[in-house]
Amino acid sequence: MLAAIGVIAGLLYLWSIARMGMGHPYYSAAVHAMSQSWKAFLFGTTDLADVATLDKPPGAFWIQALTVRVFGYHGWSVLAPQAVETVLAVLLLHRAVRRWAGENAGLLAAAVLAVTPIMVAVARATTADPLLVLVSVAAVYALTRALQQDSTRWLLLSTALVGFGFTTKMLVAWLILPPMLAAYLIAGPASWRRRAQQLAAAAGTLLVASFWWVLVVDLWPGDRPYISGSGDGTARDLVFGYNGFGRLFGGDGGGANATAIVLAGCPGPERLFASQVGGQAGWLLPLCGLLLAAVVVKGVVMWRQGRPARRLTVAGWVVWGGWLLLAAVLLSTAKGLLRPYYTAMLAPAIAAVAGAGSVLLWRWYRSGDPAGWLLPPAVVVTTAWSYVLLERYSSWHPWSRWVVLGLGAGAALALFAVRAAGTASRFPASRGLAAALSVAAMLLGPVVWSAGTTFGPVAPAAAMDPLAGPPALSGIATADPVVTALMIDTRDGKLYPVQEAILDFATANSPSQRIKLAIEGGGVLNTSSYLQHSDQPVVGLGGFLGQDPAPSATELASWVSDGEIRFVAINPAFRSPELAAEARDVTERIAWVSAHCAQVPVASYWAQPPPQDPSSMLLGVPELFDCVAR
Repeated sequence: MLAAIGVIAGLLYLWSIARMGMGHPYYSAAVHAMSQSWKAFLFGTTDLADVATLDKPPGAFWIQALTVRVFGYHGWSVLAPQAVETVLAVLLLHRAVRRWAGENAGLLAAAVLAVTPIMVAVARATTADPLLVLVSVAAVYALTRALQQDSTRWLLLSTALVGFGFTTKMLVAWLILPPMLAAYLIAGPASWRRRAQQLAAAAGTLLVASFWWVLVVDLWPGDRPYISGSGDGTARDLVFGYNGFGRLFGGDGGGANATAIVLAGCPGPERLFASQVGGQAGWLLPLCGLLLAAVVVKGVVMWRQGRPARRLTVAGWVVWGGWLLLAAVLLSTAKGLLRPYYTAMLAPAIAAVAGAGSVLLWRWYRSGDPAGWLLPPAVVVTTAWSYVLLERYSSWHPWSRWVVLGLGAGAALALFAVRAAGTASRFPASRGLAAALSVAAMLLGPVVWSAGTTFGPVAPAAAMDPLAGPPALSGIATADPVVTALMIDTRDGKLYPVQEAILDFATANSPSQRIKLAIEGGGVLNTSSYLQHSDQPVVGLGGFLGQDPAPSATELASWVSDGEIRFVAINPAFRSPELAAEARDVTERIAWVSAHCAQVPVASYWAQPPPQDPSSMLLGVPELFDCVAR
């Protein structure tokens, strides 16, 4: 059965993955640089001139860069590792839940994770989330082994894995630490003194595994790239600013780019159920809430009756339930940059709680326990919520919501009838039918969204924001005019002919310059095509979002005077008043280039008239400046 789940997951994640092109264009550009330079590999640099890094640590992209080194730079060599990591997360979740709640719970949890729509979307994209999910599930698996065997070695491995998650996506990896700590304190097999010693060693392992990269970067003795997203070019500011408090509280958050951009709906308890987010990972959220409440009540009743639960059982509910609740709270209340695909971090906990809780509820149902009467209402609630999610996009696979409703009604009636007749243990066939209908009713909705993501048309913004389900979801809007301009179809990452002409002209006329071409505005899409399709040192000024002081206008002037660069390309969109109000460094660099460099006539590198529709050129037709000619 597990093999079948793995095959289904592999099919969903890998089928026609070439349609996704190179994935996220800027992340793929970084992988290109990291595969050619070990220094870029260490820092996560996006260009071969080592000017600026990604806005996160490079851990998530090390595996992709190594794959590209071996197999060459292709879409599948960039994306296939993502899919493989996600399949491994599915299989490892089975192992972790099986040790806690049994084989059936493990199988159901793996199945739920395999068909969770957002997992399909991120498995087919170039983001940090597949590896983050994998190492997080692995950390809980190692913790479970530590609890079973009173093993310090497994405990240290669990915190080391969390630390590796930190080098993947920084503080979000620590989200699972509080429930892990609580589980070990409550259910650890050793004495309190030994537990304290073990946890002290685990804390040391965590800190080393988490911060070694930050220390290496900030203490680097020579020249190093600017850390994009930070306010001062340091990795520590990136940790606590842009990728830390900036994500939670918005504002500047210590990072130049940590503005309050929310792409997943307004903060509040309703966010995880909203149109942009609900269908990504939240199909079983109401079920999980019901299951967790039932487990708590049942546990209190058992405790008062003098029937304590097994130590490992308690630990499992604490770690998986705590993971789910903490992730839900943080995702619901975050005021900074939040994208719907961040809900991938919810998916393993939802799958584990749903799998173990459903099996437990089924056990109560079969044994005649009064708590078993919760099973039919649980199916009804889950089915009703699936219907709501499917109804929101009723023109997309319209049949699915009615089939889900029919399956749910049939399952609930069958469950009520079997239980009321007292035949739950005497007629296995009726039991099996009721169970099959229940699982089908609860999973059909996410299966439809997942299959539609794999086999349906590729959404225009899939490279930027991996989203599952109806193509209409790819039209999420943002108040940021630059981000809005970038939400277009660039999956192939190819240069437009005029861009290719600019690159060829600049490269041919910069024989002694270290940097062949600089593109103002840096940015996710403004520069990525140049970086992807050139083995020469080409840089994007401004870092990941194009607003970093990388370099400042003074540093750019120094590059020119030192003979390191000759040509700078500027897209007209970066002269807009809206951008000038947000990105001082961009406007200062543009002002310096305009004052000190001569604009190259278009006829020098492009014999044809420029495109009439600037929207077909990302942010407009580039203007090329020669900083040596003047």
